[in-house]
Order: sequence, then structure tokens, then C-alpha cells
Amino acid sequence: MKDNVIKKKEQKKERIFKTALLEFSINGYENTSMDQIAIISNVAKGTLYYYFKNKEELFKYILEEGINILYKEAHESVENISNPLEKIVLICEHQIKKALSNKAIFKMLIAELWGKQIRHEYLKEKIKKYIVEMSKIIEEGQKQKQIKPGNPLLMSYNIFGAFISTGIYEIINTSIISEDEIIKNSINFMLNGICE
Repeated sequence: MKDNVIKKKEQKKERIFKTALLEFSINGYENTSMDQIAIISNVAKGTLYYYFKNKEELFKYILEEGINILYKEAHESVENISNPLEKIVLICEHQIKKALSNKAIFKMLIAELWGKQIRHEYLKEKIKKYIVEMSKIIEEGQKQKQIKPGNPLLMSYNIFGAFISTGIYEIINTSIISEDEIIKNSINFMLNGICE
């Protein structure tokens, strides 16, 4: 009985999450209301406020979950791999796959990077954390002579930029080429550049 109640609460929270994510990704933060989210997710307004005290808290929760899906899982998946270059490739593959299969999260994260409000700064700090982690992997690869000398942090931002560009490509072109081709080409360009 208790397990059933917990499961129903988790399902309700998941329904709120999915609805809010979609609404924020389509309408943006400013044009999305808690009332709208409650109606579309088919929960009472009081229930919505039981889980999230306000729109800012709900938005932060969605950002956190989105970052976990796109970044944290990728970094956790390579914890036991010692080869830095292999780590970078696997992280990039994971992030591109997740961005392509979670377009609403990706779109919302990208849209929210550009502002100056507290929620924007929160997102920037979270992403910066993962960029710094990537720079440490790059630095290790440089020590092992797998990666060219250069500023590891700047290289990390460039990898992040390539990742963003890949997601934007897919949003604009909606599957002109397969996911595998997108991943293969993106990682090839990142590792080898575009010059002959």
C-alpha cells in the first residue's frame, strides 16, 4: 500500500516535470505559468505547490534534471576509463545522444544560458562545473601526449560549443541525417578539425 502511494507521487512529479519542461521549452520561462502547468499536467494547483513552492523552484528542478541527463550521466559513465581521449569521445557521444533524444531539455538549457537573472547564473555555474571537469580530462590527455598542447579550459569550451552546434543543427534540420552520422561526424570534426 505504502509503495503504491510513493509510486503515484513519483508518477505525478514526473508528469509535472514533463509538462513543465515542454511548456518552458516552447514558451520560455516568462510566458509559462504555474496555472498552465497544473492544468496541462492534470494536477490540482495545490498539488503542484506541494511539490514546488514556486515557478523558480520548479524551473531549477528541471534545469538540474536536464543537466543530469546531458552531463552528469556522461561523466559518470566514464569514471572507470583511464584513457583521456576515450573518455572525451564517450562523453561527447553520450551528450549528443541525450541532446538528440531530449530536445526539449536541450532547447530550454540553451535558451536560458543567455540571461542575467539568478536562474541564468545558476545554470551557467552548473555547466561551468562540467566544462572544468572536461578540462581536467584534456589536461590528462596532454600529459599523456594524446592531445595537442593548449589551454585545456578553452578547449573544453570549444568542445561544449561543438556540442551546442550539433544540437542546434538537429533542431533546425530535424533528422536530415541519422543520429549515428551526426555523432560520427561531430566527433570527427572535433578531433580532427575540418582541414585536409
